[in-house]
Amino acid sequence: MRGYFLCVHGIMLGILISDSKSMENFTGSENAPKSESTERDKINEMAMEYVKNAYAEVLSEEKGVETSFNSRGREYSIACVEDCMVAQAQLEVKIAKNVLENILKENDYYKELAAARLLEMLQAKEKYVTKFAGVRQSYSNLDMTEEFTDLKSFVDKGNEKLDEIKGKAT
Repeated sequence: MRGYFLCVHGIMLGILISDSKSMENFTGSENAPKSESTERDKINEMAMEYVKNAYAEVLSEEKGVETSFNSRGREYSIACVEDCMVAQAQLEVKIAKNVLENILKENDYYKELAAARLLEMLQAKEKYVTKFAGVRQSYSNLDMTEEFTDLKSFVDKGNEKLDEIKGKAT
């Protein structure tokens, strides 16, 4: 069973890494040396920096504690750490969608492209976190954080959020 989880984890990481590598080469400068940055690369980098800053600004403003999450079109109250993890991932996707909508109004191709890529990466992350949370909830007696060290921070954030929710309930 452990091999299966490692296999799925490895495939997901491979997809994310290959996607990021293909995005690096998407600029059309395959023949240019990597040390030289073209004008187009600089524009792409500036656009992504703008999008990351816009996303980070909205994310930092979201100080409220999520008390629910969506699953298969239905809303559920948060009851455990795994629910908090899913709610956080869904919040990040929601913010990225809002950032993309605002950037679409600016009519800047490079910013739109960067925002769309950020949204796609966060949607993939949401799927990954949701799958991990489901496995973690189904097999709660197994400590899966060693196999999925990249999700340890999500588990920690989930614990913090659950403590906040419990604190508000009392």
